[in-house]
Amino acid sequence: MDNNKKNTVLLTALAFFACGIANAQIRMGAGMYTGLPMGTEATDQEFGFGIGAGFSAEYMFNVSIGVALNIANVSFSSEVMVTDPVSGISTPSRSTLKVVPINISWNYYFMPGKDFNAYASLSYGMNMNTLSTVTEGFPESPDLEGYSLDFCPRIGFNYMLSEHFGLDFSAGYNFNSFLPRNAIDPEEGDFSYLPINIGVVYALFE
Repeated sequence: MDNNKKNTVLLTALAFFACGIANAQIRMGAGMYTGLPMGTEATDQEFGFGIGAGFSAEYMFNVSIGVALNIANVSFSSEVMVTDPVSGISTPSRSTLKVVPINISWNYYFMPGKDFNAYASLSYGMNMNTLSTVTEGFPESPDLEGYSLDFCPRIGFNYMLSEHFGLDFSAGYNFNSFLPRNAIDPEEGDFSYLPINIGVVYALFE
């Protein structure tokens, strides 16, 4: 194929793509991303309520179905007392778990065209985990890092305040069991949590 034909094909494809984007709805979202620890390891280590932020970009195939790219960062912390078996002295041990979920979600909206619109969502992707622990009186230990499958069903709703701007609320369950790749004696821990998101949504195109 000569260059002129290649250019014609490319321009035609770009024109169809631009036309499709112009007639579709793209929704941007941002807000507070929080989490309630639910996994065995998270509750055993007494991790508290996590807090962070999240962002999303959603492409609507039609008024009811959309697919979104999501990224967030949530941090959990805990403090427990550790007793030295020799001296019997107890010292505080502080841990921080940082989770960065990156996923694709498939969303179904039940009440298209309404100001209040409930939806169900299923996300699939990856969690990047970093676990840090500092115990007073003990040498500083290296951070434990590992990846895990991010699978998260959730439900939520949008409340549109105007044609383009609205509020978003959702809750679900994020499965997060990971095996630290740099631990001396690695063991898989269940750090699953209940994500609760409160944010805003902005529709770029109608």
